Order: sequence, then structure tokens, then C-alpha cells
Amino acid sequence: MPYIKQKDREYLETSVLELADLIRKIGLTGVKNSHVTYCIYLLIKILYGDEELIKENLLGWEEISDGVKVLETACDEFKRKVLHPYEDLKIKENGDI
Repeated sequence: MPYIKQKDREYLETSVLELADLIRKIGLTGVKNSHVTYCIYLLIKILYGDEELIKENLLGWEEISDGVKVLETACDEFKRKVLHPYEDLKIKENGDI
């Protein structure tokens, strides 16, 4: 995953934390998967699938498919940094299969 400069992280994290708080408030009892999915979809669509730019041939297959690459990279990073350490912890607690 491309690691961005600390100052860029701080700038972006403010807005992302606000969005996460909004989603939590909507969910009330926890995170709503559909709301998170919608937000991720909308962000990717805006940045990589703008219909007007596609109609004007300013976005082509390469640019549009970059949205899929971003999603896959983010998914891989989440697995590497969050899911796999969690699974390792559970293996230590409960034993391996």
C-alpha cells in the first residue's frame, strides 16, 4: 500500500473520522455494513467513474479500472494489518486448526 505523507494523512483523517462518526450515529447499535459499502462505492465512483468524464472520453478503461485496483489494495492492506493479526491472536488463544 502506498504510504502517504504524515501531513496528508492528518488532513484526510479529519474528514474520514467525521464520516465514521456519522455512520456510527446512523447505525446506533453499531456499524451498518450497507452504509459503509455505500460510502466506499460513492467515493470510488466519484473519483474513478465520473459519468460526464466517461461520456466526454476523458476517462477510459485504464482510469476506470484504477478504481478496482484501489479497492483491492485497500482490502489487501486491511487483511494484512487487521484481519491477519486478529487471526494470529485467536490461534494463540484457541490453538491452530
